[in-house]
Amino acid sequence: MTAVLVLGASPSQMGILSAAGTASVLIFGLVAGLIADRVRRRPLMIGTDIARAALLSTVPLAAWAGVLGMPQLLAVTALAGLLTVLFDVAYQAYLTG
Repeated sequence: MTAVLVLGASPSQMGILSAAGTASVLIFGLVAGLIADRVRRRPLMIGTDIARAALLSTVPLAAWAGVLGMPQLLAVTALAGLLTVLFDVAYQAYLTG
């Protein structure tokens, strides 16, 4: 919504933004499982949540400062997707373990 309302993103830009968020499952899924199996899961989940919160907080701060752009939104979306995959894999393993 931020891309459309604040930046006036085009449909193709929205498609790229959406793809950046979902591509992390395909690219990082197996590696996330490997990481979740080798480290303690609870600290990993806490760390990924804190990192996601810090990452997502850069969007309103950049908008407030007037420097928000599509490259930042793409980077935030891709990195948040990676952190979400890592959290979800650790969460599923934590519940069964």
